[in-house]
Amino acid sequence: MARGTTTTGTVRRVAGAGSDFANHCMELLAPLGPVLARRMFGGFGLYVDDLFLAIISRDELYLKADAVSQPRYLEAGCEPFRYAKTGKTGDRRSPA
Repeated sequence: MARGTTTTGTVRRVAGAGSDFANHCMELLAPLGPVLARRMFGGFGLYVDDLFLAIISRDELYLKADAVSQPRYLEAGCEPFRYAKTGKTGDRRSPA
């Protein structure tokens, strides 16, 4: 088991920055199967049965989409995940 995680039912709880929201999202996804969070891009990647399902960045949940589900997410007002690097001066910029 990864450092900073504990197992409660089908959810491995995480600790540290952003963990409250991540644990909440994991509880919501628990009916789908065992949920695991891994640190990713300064946030968390969420997996159910080793299948990547979502990413959490800055306390926002982004569900993985495909060609069928993406239009429904956009119609609902969901924004796609875009990774932005933080430079040495703290400014955010999109990767080149």
